[in-house]
Amino acid sequence: MIPRDLPIGSRVLVNLGDGAERSTTAMNVKELRDALAGLPDDMPVILQKDAEGNGYSPLYGVDGENAAYVARTTWDGEVKRRRLSDEDRAAGFCDEDVSTDGAPCVVLWPVN
Repeated sequence: MIPRDLPIGSRVLVNLGDGAERSTTAMNVKELRDALAGLPDDMPVILQKDAEGNGYSPLYGVDGENAAYVARTTWDGEVKRRRLSDEDRAAGFCDEDVSTDGAPCVVLWPVN
């Protein structure tokens, strides 16, 4: 297990499924901006399903205002809300959907 509040740039070990592990870091917003710098503004953004390339989907949306990442392992976790608004409560979200110890994060979600 890794800490629930994974700091930006933290080194983590990723299990590749065949017993091998590699060390990697969680990409931060600056690194993403740098990686995208110079690309055409109208180029579509496509998300890859997993490291092996077992599926792809166009990017549909971004949440960088109210997301917190709670890691379960070095390669898996869940995203919770950092706070609940009246609209969130009206939509059915409750206190269990909030994390006060998760790492603030940006979430990109696919069309499907």
